[in-house]
Amino acid sequence: MTENAFDINRRGNYRLVRKPEHSWQLSIDDALITKNIVDLSATGLSFKAPTSFNMEPGQTLNLNISLKPGESFECQGRILWSRSDSPTSRTMKLFGVQFEKLPARIDAMIIQELYRETLRIHWSQPKDEGVPLTTNYLPPEIPRDWLPYFRQFVTIILIAAFFMAARIYERTHPQDSIEYRFNQGLAKKLNHF
Repeated sequence: MTENAFDINRRGNYRLVRKPEHSWQLSIDDALITKNIVDLSATGLSFKAPTSFNMEPGQTLNLNISLKPGESFECQGRILWSRSDSPTSRTMKLFGVQFEKLPARIDAMIIQELYRETLRIHWSQPKDEGVPLTTNYLPPEIPRDWLPYFRQFVTIILIAAFFMAARIYERTHPQDSIEYRFNQGLAKKLNHF
């Protein structure tokens, strides 16, 4: 395992590596596999199970996953691979599962946790003063070539919102406008003659 809280698998997906404080639990077809989730991503997970679990690649499973105490969700997954946990182990096997139907809320929670870990690692590394900030630490789920366009889009939306708010304020509070004050002052001066 790495010392980081996340790792990159062969397919380039960032995966959260289980830490001692995680209370992740997995039930497969009502069989509880407690604290055997090895890592987790938005696309799948890997877990250890006894070799007596007769599961083959391609098999579809009904999963019940708990990432926080008291909160669990159900989804389906397909076994992609299986192998021995270690060359000497004959009691445990390691399985890789790809999610087929993952609730959007859970997907967002996993991605948010990945980003949080990414930022934690990014800010804990020493910074070079002459090197500009880059997007090297962003997980591959964010296409880096879209970031400048996204920033421009957000800037345009904020500017449009500012002008819209100013226009609405001008229409709802005409007494505060410069034109209204000018006309009132001009009317007062004309009335003096």
